[in-house]
Amino acid sequence: MRAVLRHLDWQAVFVGFVGGYAVPILLACVMTHGAWLLWFWIAAPIVGGYLAARLAAKLPLMHGLAVAVLGVAIFAIVISSRPLVTWVLWEAITVACSIFGAWIWREHQRRTT
Repeated sequence: MRAVLRHLDWQAVFVGFVGGYAVPILLACVMTHGAWLLWFWIAAPIVGGYLAARLAAKLPLMHGLAVAVLGVAIFAIVISSRPLVTWVLWEAITVACSIFGAWIWREHQRRTT
């Protein structure tokens, strides 16, 4: 695991997080509750995983996972008053969507080369 962590491009993970999570927070004030949930539960992890995988160009799925972990950690600090079942469900969805975003980039990259 340490070997994988040494090969992660943390700048790519950070840009994926900012592009997927932090920038859309500015739009959150005009989003409805349903749009907010759709974005932060599904779209943000996919976009963040895709951006991190694309910028890193190596270990795309691990970069997608790193963005998901960072996203869950930051939002765990911000939104802490949820039932445990909500956290487990949110973490599973976030990790799956973020890895899916990285997988999309990997498959696109394979087809174009």
